[in-house]
Amino acid sequence: MDGTFTNNTGFVQRVRKAIDPMHQSKADWIITTLIAREMSVDFGYDFSASAVFRSIADTVPAYEGIRYPALKDESNPVQVKHAISGKKDLSAEIATLRKRVESMSDAGGKIKAEPKVGHKLHRLTTMTSKTPQFHLLAHGNPKPENLLLAPLSQFEPDGTPKAREMAEAATVGVGDRE
Repeated sequence: MDGTFTNNTGFVQRVRKAIDPMHQSKADWIITTLIAREMSVDFGYDFSASAVFRSIADTVPAYEGIRYPALKDESNPVQVKHAISGKKDLSAEIATLRKRVESMSDAGGKIKAEPKVGHKLHRLTTMTSKTPQFHLLAHGNPKPENLLLAPLSQFEPDGTPKAREMAEAATVGVGDRE
């Protein structure tokens, strides 16, 4: 769905949907609105990104006077200026954290288990199902020799390949779809 995003520097940017929703899926804000309505709370958005942004602009001082249609022209970016809070004494919070860290047990150890790698990482999803090679993997074909398609090598933390055989490919079937 369409909407807005405000980055760290305060620039408000329009966000446009990348793909059409599948089946009856809805945007998160629409789901939240529907749940709120079931709980007898009406945000008054009427399933419009413009109405959501108007609500933000009417309640958050930094967005005052900005309207959703004004964000359409990306050659003229809109920047909001949020108020910066004054310095706060955090010594009590730091002392609490320090006390908790000091009380932690030293019994922990390094986890040495290696994650499994293989074709189960390449499940058929909305985007990967559009790539023919993924269909080959999903139907139990043997792993391809092309490592760009099936990255089955293990690497050391410094980036060098591990000096052992390639990991075995796992069988992927239709039941692996999520």
